Amino acid sequence: MLINLMDPALRIATGHHLDIDTDVARELARAGHDVHVYSHMDISADARGIIAAHAGLTPIFRVSPYSGPPGGDSAADETAAYTRAARLVAEDLRRVRAADLWIWPTLFSSQHSACVIADPGIPMAGCIMVEPTYLNSAGRTLWRRTLAEAHSKKVRFALGILEPVLRDEYLPLTVDGRLKTFPFPFDRIREPGPGKKLLTVGFFGNQRDEKGVALFGTLIDQLLAHGFDIVLHDSSGCSEGQGNPRLRLVLGFVQNLPAEIITCDLVVIPYRADEYKYKGSGIVWSALANGIPVVAPSGSAPGKLVEGLGAGKLFDAFTAASVLQAILDARNDYASISRAAREVSASWMKQHGVRKFVEAMLDFET
Repeated sequence: MLINLMDPALRIATGHHLDIDTDVARELARAGHDVHVYSHMDISADARGIIAAHAGLTPIFRVSPYSGPPGGDSAADETAAYTRAARLVAEDLRRVRAADLWIWPTLFSSQHSACVIADPGIPMAGCIMVEPTYLNSAGRTLWRRTLAEAHSKKVRFALGILEPVLRDEYLPLTVDGRLKTFPFPFDRIREPGPGKKLLTVGFFGNQRDEKGVALFGTLIDQLLAHGFDIVLHDSSGCSEGQGNPRLRLVLGFVQNLPAEIITCDLVVIPYRADEYKYKGSGIVWSALANGIPVVAPSGSAPGKLVEGLGAGKLFDAFTAASVLQAILDARNDYASISRAAREVSASWMKQHGVRKFVEAMLDFET
């Protein structure tokens, strides 16, 4: 098939957009499809090079879903920004090549509306990764409206979510109740060995405020004092080390991040729970896929996943002391949580992984 992969947020060499778009493009090409990626027009040279190794690429989209409303942040401003974004994306979509299918690995409501406006007459599939009101307080109304318009126009658009908690958020907004739960698009790269001791703790991703970057100074000092080794990855490349040989810095985009994750005995995501109440974490999915237990915030979607699997520990407060206590609890109960993580890993590829994610998106009739 001729498949167009769409992502107006694909712009820089950090974050999940580049990770997932690259993996999906690679898998589509491996399966014999002709895939072409359409990114934001200001995509960086390094992000462009990473994608271009696996697919054709055309920078075309003028607006990112993360662009704030130009006139302010009131509900009226947000709705106006949504309407403008949908119109601009729809105009841009009219310039893409003819294809058999459009895939949106990360879909926002304004982009769904743009597809309804453009109405290409072909099937489309998209994965929603955030709650309806993410970046827009009127999100529920806007999603309900665009889904109703798609149903009325008989636009063929298969929608899905990753985190089960999102199903309850989106199902009432659909007209026909058609909403898939997609597999997690992260692979197991090795069979994990038995977990003996918790020695090395890892932090991964684009380190920023809601991901607990302000806690790192205190938390790292305390972890070193308790005898842990630390791996700190920052895809933004902004973190600074302390000259301690037991603290290893990994900076910038890492093509094979799971290979770094499996050097750790425990992965920690010191995130704000309210920011991740509905959002999943690629770091968590990758760790679990490879049998690495996780410390995550209580009350978050990643925390609920970890707790349900018994493959880690939760912290209750967004403080270095609370995160540290969860890590110490993980050390004390490491035999149990590492065994649970290995059990998750053993069956992971039967249910999840990039190939299963792509297959689910290609199965647009169901």
